[in-house]
Amino acid sequence: MGVGVGDSVDGKTPEHTTQKQIPEQTPKNIMGRIILAAVVIAIARMVLGAHVDTLLATWTSSFEASFETKPVPEFATYTSPEPEGIKPLFDLTQFWKTTPKPTPNSIAFLGDQPAEASIPQGKPISFVRRKIGAVRLYQARIDLQDPSIFLTVGLANNAPMANSRAHFHGKEKFPGLVKRSRGALTVNGTFFSGDARSRVMGNLIAEGRVLKYSRWENYGTTLGLTTDGAGQKRAKMVTARLDGRPDWDSHWFSLTAGPRLIRNGKIWLAPKSEGFRDRRVFSGKAKRNAIGISKNGRHLYLVTFVTPITLTHEAHLMHALGCGEAMNLDGGSSLGLAHRGKVLINPPRSLTNVLVVYDLLSPAPQRLRDRWASFREGDRPALPGLH
Repeated sequence: MGVGVGDSVDGKTPEHTTQKQIPEQTPKNIMGRIILAAVVIAIARMVLGAHVDTLLATWTSSFEASFETKPVPEFATYTSPEPEGIKPLFDLTQFWKTTPKPTPNSIAFLGDQPAEASIPQGKPISFVRRKIGAVRLYQARIDLQDPSIFLTVGLANNAPMANSRAHFHGKEKFPGLVKRSRGALTVNGTFFSGDARSRVMGNLIAEGRVLKYSRWENYGTTLGLTTDGAGQKRAKMVTARLDGRPDWDSHWFSLTAGPRLIRNGKIWLAPKSEGFRDRRVFSGKAKRNAIGISKNGRHLYLVTFVTPITLTHEAHLMHALGCGEAMNLDGGSSLGLAHRGKVLINPPRSLTNVLVVYDLLSPAPQRLRDRWASFREGDRPALPGLH
């Protein structure tokens, strides 16, 4: 049988069996102890003299130190758990968020994701593989102000002239073009016809020499490299039917392709007005290549889109990457890319021309350097009127 509340055991309550008797502390008893302690200290001082004061000071300091609190960090905070079902009246953490809303042309709007993998970078060319949203791409940024940077055109079978109505030198597999060029970057260049002669479309100038030229050329967009007053390389884009005839004889390097993607810092798409008629160039999704100029004019952006995208999507991506001017290059089954001799994308078809970039780690041939020196001194390409 259990013991209930208030029951007694051997005449004692449960409290009596578990607790010791504690003498009652009255004000009179406490005062008596204080007086006794004072008397003891007075006697000690009489016997020991000043030594007792030193002992008392030491004891008092140690006593105070035992209760000393450590300083609280300046920005330390404590958050007590909130009871379930109770929410604060004002959620200030949401109120103070200042993240700007993405604009339609920003990387955030396009769903920027960390690069899936990186490829070793070599200055003055930065080269990375990345993913923006669902689009996989390779991005190269080329510093035009670096003296080791050179651009040229590699032709199939090392031909002296590009394929045209008057000249034909065939086509070549991309790996062969890469091996011979020995460039830091090699990508497919401009369009060529699908007939037996594989004629290069648009005018083509490299190393200050004309590779293909027609005085009636007036379609697409042209990327031209020339020199400024200080002898630095300067890039410019011209859409012939909008901006007028490019100054071909002032170009050290010139490649015509298109359609144009960005003009004067804004997305600009008008393929038909540039003279494009093949819907495969500007309609539907395709693997694409693009080249752009940074807003300050110092860098070229060479971007290879591995994921098939529309021309409009390509324009938005190039704008988001920081281009003030940009145009489309050949792509689709011609899409090819190599980095320092390693082929990353091998096109299924043979090509007639490639764009080659040299830098400090993959230096340009001496002949190319010599021709640049002559160009800076005033030597300009002759325009023979080849068709």
